[in-house]
Amino acid sequence: MSPERESHRRARTLLEALGAEESAWPDAERQSILSELAESDVLKVLRTQEQTLDEWLNQSSVTASLDAQAVALQISQSHAQKPALEVRLGTVLERVADLVAFGSWRSPVAASVTLSVGVALGTLVYVPSEDWSNAEQYSFTVIGEE
Repeated sequence: MSPERESHRRARTLLEALGAEESAWPDAERQSILSELAESDVLKVLRTQEQTLDEWLNQSSVTASLDAQAVALQISQSHAQKPALEVRLGTVLERVADLVAFGSWRSPVAASVTLSVGVALGTLVYVPSEDWSNAEQYSFTVIGEE
């Protein structure tokens, strides 16, 4: 490919990629692009099209402006706030402490411990005194002798 043709192709590529604004072009190639533009009607049309595109893009740019405090207020008002884990845990622990302090748990615990110890001792200590392997003997004992 001839050097003239290569510089024309390079100028076209840069115009399409970077737009019509000269400040966007690389400093080392700016002079070469301008000389190609002076010689080629095709590149002049391409630059006009790129200028139009650049104008459209500049007009369509939107600047985001957010007020952080307003956004935070809107979010906090739109969602129900749950108490923090520490607050909920503190409430539960206070209830448990109230139950322990007032002693309403002592009677049921004492009864269940006594019952559990009695059942455990009864099952460990019980030794059958007779041979109850026959079902008849067991049934007579349960029903009672007549």
